Amino acid sequence: METADFYDLRGKSAMEIKFRGFGSQAFVTKFRAPYEYYEEKLPLPKIGTNFLDLGCGTGIHSIFAARLGYNVTGIDISKKSLEAAGHIADFFHVKNHCSFFATDAYEFLRTSQEFDVIFTSGSLYYFDIRKIILLIKEKLKPNGSFFCIETNGSNWFLNKTRKFRYSEQERDQRTTDHLLKLEDIKYLREQFPVSEVKHFGIYSIPVPPSLSFKFVFHGRKS
Repeated sequence: METADFYDLRGKSAMEIKFRGFGSQAFVTKFRAPYEYYEEKLPLPKIGTNFLDLGCGTGIHSIFAARLGYNVTGIDISKKSLEAAGHIADFFHVKNHCSFFATDAYEFLRTSQEFDVIFTSGSLYYFDIRKIILLIKEKLKPNGSFFCIETNGSNWFLNKTRKFRYSEQERDQRTTDHLLKLEDIKYLREQFPVSEVKHFGIYSIPVPPSLSFKFVFHGRKS
């Protein structure tokens, strides 16, 4: 199944859910810790502060940022997901603070304005990380923040389990074969010398990097 087709199905499903959570509250309790950590680290915006949600999907993180007061731009390749994002933004009364676009991320970043914050969750593995990070750095304002939340591709047991679980589903293969690994985090830290990384297991149980389920990266443009 093509990436856009898979996320179109997810977007259609999202519009059928009666209760629409956003931000960390959209996840079951045992998986919330990385998202709660990111939300605590996200700076409170000033008037006119711009936020880019790269690969925004149904907009659950876009809406969190908009409710804080950011001017949010969300981009994705799935039109159905973006349609859902618009509905959910309207549901939570932040539609006037959100703009969603179906577009190619590389092309968008080459021509877009600069942003105070660029955020992505579960999307970096769809890109050539070296190309996309250079574009992200270019489009961050001075002292701007880059956040990403990703599944740890270096956790052998976790990813063996993912491949088995997804083997009987229609799923984009990149979600199992191209996850970011510890060496990719090293590259991120090289590009953002002012940065921090936190690893998470189930719930908020401390784990070493090689055994983490998710990691949160926060880099600041110097």
